[in-house]
Amino acid sequence: MDDSQRSFLMLGSVRFDRGARRLIDAQGQDLPLRPQSLAVLGVLANNKGETVSKNDLIASAWGATHVTDDSLIQCIADIRRAIGDEGHSIIQTVPRVGYKLVPTQSEPETASRVNSRWLLPASALAVLVVIALVATWMALLRPSGMPSRPSIAVLPFEHISDDQSQAFFTDGVSKSITTNLSRFEGLFVVSSYSAFQYRSSKKLLKEIASDLGVRYLLTGDVQPVQEQLLITAQLTDTTNGKVVWAEEYTLSRSNVLAVQNELSSRIATTLVQRVELATSQWARSVTPEDLTAYELVLRSEPPPVDRDGLNAANELLDRAIALSPDFTLAHSLKAKNDLLLWRHSLAEDLDEALRQARASAARAIALDNSSYQAYHALSQIDLYADQDHTQALANLAKGLEINPNDADMMVRMATLLGFMNRDKEALDWIERAVRQNPYHPVWYHWNAAFVLEVAGEHEKAIVASKKALAVYQTSASIRRILIAAHGHLGQWEEAQRYADEILKEFPDFRLSSHMRNSPFMDPVEKSEYWELFRKAGLPD
Repeated sequence: MDDSQRSFLMLGSVRFDRGARRLIDAQGQDLPLRPQSLAVLGVLANNKGETVSKNDLIASAWGATHVTDDSLIQCIADIRRAIGDEGHSIIQTVPRVGYKLVPTQSEPETASRVNSRWLLPASALAVLVVIALVATWMALLRPSGMPSRPSIAVLPFEHISDDQSQAFFTDGVSKSITTNLSRFEGLFVVSSYSAFQYRSSKKLLKEIASDLGVRYLLTGDVQPVQEQLLITAQLTDTTNGKVVWAEEYTLSRSNVLAVQNELSSRIATTLVQRVELATSQWARSVTPEDLTAYELVLRSEPPPVDRDGLNAANELLDRAIALSPDFTLAHSLKAKNDLLLWRHSLAEDLDEALRQARASAARAIALDNSSYQAYHALSQIDLYADQDHTQALANLAKGLEINPNDADMMVRMATLLGFMNRDKEALDWIERAVRQNPYHPVWYHWNAAFVLEVAGEHEKAIVASKKALAVYQTSASIRRILIAAHGHLGQWEEAQRYADEILKEFPDFRLSSHMRNSPFMDPVEKSEYWELFRKAGLPD
C-alpha cells in the first residue's frame, strides 16, 4: 500500500496499521504481537466485516506447515487480549466456520496527517515517553480486577539436575499441561510459545502475569532422584501472591513418557477445579449487577438439586444469556437444570421443563458443535427423557473425545453404563473419575452409589449413599438406592424406613411416574428393582 494512503482500523482504543502490520495503542506505542498473530490479524483486517475460514487463516500464518486449530485459537486469543476485546465484539467467532473482524472505525490517513502527528520537539517527545512509562508502571502496580473468565499461563518447569538428558521431559510436562488446560471451555490459557519466553526470567510472578495478561500462573520443577522423578507444581493467584494449590508427584524414570500425559491430565483437571472455585467464591461476594455473563454462570454452579436452587440458578443463567445470547456454556447448563427439574418432579409444569431442556441443548449444539458441555447435556436428555441408551452413549463419547479430562462426564458415563448392565465398565469409569478429580463434589457419591449397587457391591453402595444423603437430604433417588441395597442384603427394616421417608417428603410419590430417574436398558433388571421398591412399601 502506498504510504500516502495508508489505511488504519480502529479496534476499540487500539489502531491497526494494515500496511505496516503494526498495532498501536492510544499513546502511539507499538503493542507486541507474535508474527503469526499479526498475520492472522492482517488477513482479518483485509477482509473486515467478512467471515474468513479457519483454513485460510492458518494458511496465511503458517503456510505449508501443519498446525492444529489450537494454534489459531491461541493467535485469536492473543489479538483479543492485545486490543481489549473481552466481549469478542471486534474479533467475532463464526461457529464451525472461522472468524470475522468488525472494526469500531476505519480511517484512511494521509502521510502528511500521520507524519505531522510525530513532528514534536525532542523535549516534548521525552516528556511524553516519561509520562507513558509512568502510566505503564502505574498500570502494572494497580490491582487487576477479576477477568471475564479465569486466565492462566503454565510457565516452563525447572529441570533441577546437572544431567540434561531428561530435560525434554520437563518441557513436555509444561506443554502437555497447557494442552490439557486448553480443552476446558471456561479457561483462557496462554500458549506455551508465549509462556516459554519467561524461562529463567528474573521477573516477579506478578510482572510476568501482567505481561501475559493472566491472573494465575502455574510453576514447578522436575528433579531426578535415583530411579525416580520428583515433580512439584504450584498455582499462584498473582493478584495477591497467594498459593492457591500445590502438589508433589513421584514417578518412575523407567516409565516417563507413558505417564506424562496422564500426569498432565490430572494436574489440568485439578487446576480447573481450583481456579473455578476461587473465581466462583469471588463471584458470590459481589452483587449480581457487577457480574459479566461468565461470572453469572460461575455463580449459578453448582445448584442444589431442589426447586428453589435450580430455579435460582436458571435465573442467573437467563441473565447471562441476556448479556451474551450466544453463550454456549450457559445454554448447556440451563438444559441440565431444566432436565433435573423434570427428572425430580420439581417443576410446576413438567412438560414445559422438558421442552425447555431440549430447546437449550439444541441451541447449545447449534451455536458450537465442538462444545463438550453441549454434548454432555444432550446425553442426559437422551438417557432420561428418551431412554435412548445408544444415542446417549454416542453423545457422551463425543463429549469425552472433545474433552477427555472432564471428570463429571466420566461419572455420567459410569452411570449410563450402569443402566446398560455393563457394570464392570461402569466401575472402571467411576474409579477413573475419582482419580481424575480427587477433590470431587458430593454428587459423585450419589452416582457412585448407584454404580456400586447395580454391580452387586451393596455395602459399599450404602456407604456412598449416606455420604450423598448428608448433603442431598430430601432426595428420593438416593433413598431408592438405599432401599435396593438394604433389600438385597435382606435388611428390610432399614429399606422400609427409607421408603417411609420418601412418602413423607413426597406424598404423591408413585413408581410409575418417578422411575424416569431409573432408565434401565434391561427390562428384567428393571423389574427386579421395582419388586424391591414395592416390597419396601413404595406404591405403583
